[in-house]
Amino acid sequence: MTSLVHAFSTFDGYYIYDTNTSSILKVPKGVHDNFKSGVSIELSPEDKRIIESLKEYGFLKKSNIVKIEHPYSSRLRSLLERRVGSITLQVTQRCNLRCRYCVYSGSYNTRTHSNSSMSFEVARKSVDFLISHSVDTDNVNIGFYGGEPLLEFDLIKSTVKYARSVGEGKKIRFGMTTNGTVFTDEILGYLEENGFNLLLSLDGPKEVHDKNRVFAHDGRGTFDIIMDQVSHIRDDFPELYKSIAFNAVIDPRLEASCSNTFFINCEEFENANVAGNIIGDVYRKKQAKIPEKFLIKYEEEYFKVLMSKLGVVSDRSISKLVYFKFENLLGSLFVLRNKTRSISPHNHPSGPCIPGCRKLFIDVNGNFFPCENASESSSTMMIGNIDEGFDIEAARRILNIGQISENQCKNCWAFRLCSQCAIFADDGFCLSRKHRLARCADDKHGFEEDLKDYCLLIELGFEFQAEINKVRYPRGIDE
Repeated sequence: MTSLVHAFSTFDGYYIYDTNTSSILKVPKGVHDNFKSGVSIELSPEDKRIIESLKEYGFLKKSNIVKIEHPYSSRLRSLLERRVGSITLQVTQRCNLRCRYCVYSGSYNTRTHSNSSMSFEVARKSVDFLISHSVDTDNVNIGFYGGEPLLEFDLIKSTVKYARSVGEGKKIRFGMTTNGTVFTDEILGYLEENGFNLLLSLDGPKEVHDKNRVFAHDGRGTFDIIMDQVSHIRDDFPELYKSIAFNAVIDPRLEASCSNTFFINCEEFENANVAGNIIGDVYRKKQAKIPEKFLIKYEEEYFKVLMSKLGVVSDRSISKLVYFKFENLLGSLFVLRNKTRSISPHNHPSGPCIPGCRKLFIDVNGNFFPCENASESSSTMMIGNIDEGFDIEAARRILNIGQISENQCKNCWAFRLCSQCAIFADDGFCLSRKHRLARCADDKHGFEEDLKDYCLLIELGFEFQAEINKVRYPRGIDE
């Protein structure tokens, strides 16, 4: 069995990523080539000396993982009983829009629009559940989700009032995902007064947004209404405006350049938090092929983000829609990459969060799911309900998703970089090994590109710790 390392190179250097220690090591070309080829090659005496020296320092070890098991498995029951930090309530499955890419649109094996809404009884029990299962944390979050949650504004108000009455001693934050078309001054005043954080859907300029985000009753686009509301909030509800983040769903079939320009130049978004997400393919009935032209333009925009970090490109010219890729790079390879002497024999690939602990999703009927991205039609992803509480064994299966591909995971160089949770393995009936492994090649390609970008930035003088200090990340690591 070969060492658990991965060799890669940039324009100006040769590297190996040592999985056991999660270290990135700059090495001579001969050492790189030895690991890149996968078979032993003739090495110079100096290259042999370097390899032996690295082994003496604890690098280049083989995998010593004997069992795939998440480190939190033994603590799962306690964590779910005492540290639930957030619930997201699906207050309704109704929506006044029919967005053509929506997970409710019929293109996905997950959800469909219905007239179902959550009763206050379920909402009340959900709040009680959060309070009783968060004894070890003073800060909790309650999110409202749909459908369009503001179609159940009275239920939201009743739930907030109840949460404040029973949550004494806790700091409760409220949030909502909304399409932004049903605001009234009464609603806006209430959201501002109660400190709501809003995630508002806006895909770009009118010609892009109105292609997909349309009203249910007449198919009319929603851009003009949303922009009027955004301007109104900025002018008349300034504190609420500060709490809005905008989510742009990127349709690869459409021209994305104008969306980039829109969010850069439109004054309403000058200091706004804008995130871009390509239309998801998880649970999609028919996978859509992304046009090559789109991929080229997307990578070009990300290249500009990286160049802005080196002072070559102005910050004002970079796309808000792809900036999250740099934030992911910063987080995964600098903030969260904990270097250790070795991987413990009982371990699990990174990727899954603790299901139900970080972001418990509760549907209109009171059923529990790990988050709002999980399929409500999949019994595999259900981890309990409001009347019976958590199904610990169901949650444990989801937490230990790596067990279904144990042999491959034990010897995978991307073990500590993996981003797959159980959603990517869910085929609607079970957690599928085939589904999980189908994504691995693309994922590992993406991890290698991140490693290259990370090292290239350092080669060109970028200081990640300075970036951490600038954005006031909650933590950093010694690099």
